[in-house]
Amino acid sequence: MRKKEFIAVLLILAAPLIFWGCGDDEDCLTCSDITQLAIMFGQADIDNGELEFYGYIIALDAFSPAVDSAKVNGHLAELDDYIGENGSSVSIDYDGPAGSLDTGDEIEVIVYTPTGICRAMVTLLDQDADKPIILGWASDSPYDTVTIGSEIVVTWNKVAHADWYLFYTYYRYDSLGTETRIREEIYITDTTQTILASQTGYNGYMSFDVVAMTGPHPDSHIGNVTGGVIKGIVRSTAYEGFRVYIGDGQYDPMSQTSVIEESSEISISEILMKRQLSN
Repeated sequence: MRKKEFIAVLLILAAPLIFWGCGDDEDCLTCSDITQLAIMFGQADIDNGELEFYGYIIALDAFSPAVDSAKVNGHLAELDDYIGENGSSVSIDYDGPAGSLDTGDEIEVIVYTPTGICRAMVTLLDQDADKPIILGWASDSPYDTVTIGSEIVVTWNKVAHADWYLFYTYYRYDSLGTETRIREEIYITDTTQTILASQTGYNGYMSFDVVAMTGPHPDSHIGNVTGGVIKGIVRSTAYEGFRVYIGDGQYDPMSQTSVIEESSEISISEILMKRQLSN
């Protein structure tokens, strides 16, 4: 399964779990009147005929997330407890035949907790069928090259079932003998984005990821996991990446004085999670 990388950004402490709760075969009330105890981030998609889901549930207090079981489109998922530097969390993992499911279909993810049931509905994207098609640029090696100070216009097709797009850029270049890296993410509903000539002023390369998304937009401040005990986001994605060389394409100076990180190197999933948590 092609898993997305998630990071638990909330510091929590391990504690005993409540010993009673709802099983996946019980008819429990939803937890709409219970105080929120955890936040969930998940992704579901179709990949090579398989329905895939991977997510994390992270506690908001001193208790490890209490999860009895979880189902993805009616199928029991695997749970795994994880304890790391940033605290503890529970991962949810499912990988099985997609069957008659197709891009644009909606599935339900259910999490059973000691205090009730929490649900999320998500529209599926197919990793192959819904991958954005980059127009006018080589999407594989050998990549295109532009002169220093060139405007770069990136355009892609409209993905039928996408709600919005993440446009992610990474510019690695040689700035007067110093290797420099700049990363930026933009959330848009349009299918074109322009890199200004003033932003391509040095030898190096610029990498792009165009990610088709379903689910809540980061600026909406709204999740799609319902139920008071767990709030959060479940999305579906399909993406394409490519690279453009600028000038001679060299980003590593002969005499390097230092490396400047304009922002930490983070995955697409982490970008989305950090943005949502900050709202």
